[in-house]
Amino acid sequence: MPILYSHWEGFAKQAAEVYLELVSRQKLRYRELKTNFLAIACRATVNEAARARSASVCTQLVDFLVYNQDHRAKFSVGGAIDTESNLDSGVLRNLLLTIGLTLDSFWDGKYLLIDGSLLKNRNDIAHGAAAQIDQATYDQLHDLVLEMLDQVKTCIENAAVSRSYLRS
Repeated sequence: MPILYSHWEGFAKQAAEVYLELVSRQKLRYRELKTNFLAIACRATVNEAARARSASVCTQLVDFLVYNQDHRAKFSVGGAIDTESNLDSGVLRNLLLTIGLTLDSFWDGKYLLIDGSLLKNRNDIAHGAAAQIDQATYDQLHDLVLEMLDQVKTCIENAAVSRSYLRS
């Protein structure tokens, strides 16, 4: 069960990072990209501005947003995707929003299986609880993980091919 879960978390994170790397290598300008990529680029400054009492840090952020639209987009892929070591449905939603995608109807009805079965069983086992998982449950979760991996892959491939990272 922990290995099955690790495939889910690891693949989702790596696929998102590879997609971000693809977008960053396009050498586009900030004004050409969807705003989620601008958010990635200025995340550190946003975090600093949120903690700062200094007007200069906030001004730096506003300057970046206003005056850098014609600059080539640069953002760090490392650290942009955080699965929080628990890729539940909420973290998945955030991961997809970070790369400019949304949860589509495929995910309806999967949340309970992700959160209440896959993640719960993984956490129970990983934290030392004696979890009893029958073969039918394992098979169901195995099929779910393969289906979700394929869905993440397909969504990211479609976004790359259709260039949905571009601002409309």
